[in-house]
Amino acid sequence: MKKSNILSIIGWILLLVGIYFFQSAYYGEGVESFTIPSGIDWYYRVEFYGRVNGGISGDFSVANGTINFYVMTEEQRKSYYDDGESLQYIFASQESKSGHFSTTTCPAFETWYIITDHGVGYESTPQKVTVGYKLSGFETNNLLISIIIFTLAIILLIVGKILGKKKVADKSTFTSHINQPFDAINNKK
Repeated sequence: MKKSNILSIIGWILLLVGIYFFQSAYYGEGVESFTIPSGIDWYYRVEFYGRVNGGISGDFSVANGTINFYVMTEEQRKSYYDDGESLQYIFASQESKSGHFSTTTCPAFETWYIITDHGVGYESTPQKVTVGYKLSGFETNNLLISIIIFTLAIILLIVGKILGKKKVADKSTFTSHINQPFDAINNKK
């Protein structure tokens, strides 16, 4: 197989991979089902990375008891769990059995979290929680990856096209003298 064909095939494959990463940079949704183990210090987190013009919405529920449900930034998470201080959260619902959450904006270019911990009086009970969520905006990591892959794909497709072009001589500039005697060519009447 020619180099030009190989480069073109790789370029098309990269283009498809780039489309996947671009699509996943925008669409983000899922359902997380988990158990918060018994104990006062246990919590569960779902981690997300910066989304440009992004937000999050969804629903949560606990099978037994109540939980505290938060959407917060890295700074807020560190302050709450490391220092025991409470900051203003992006979203908070305390002592809830179920609920809906929605934010219009979440900080871009940083990590943010959905965090659940035990409600008061349920610290010694394992709690089964389900969180369904949908993200909006562009996830910066996958968006950057898709741009890099698109660029590589386009370069490979162009190089493959250039290498695939053959130079063809213009046949009209050549005169054929096959099977003609020498005199017939030089002595035209």
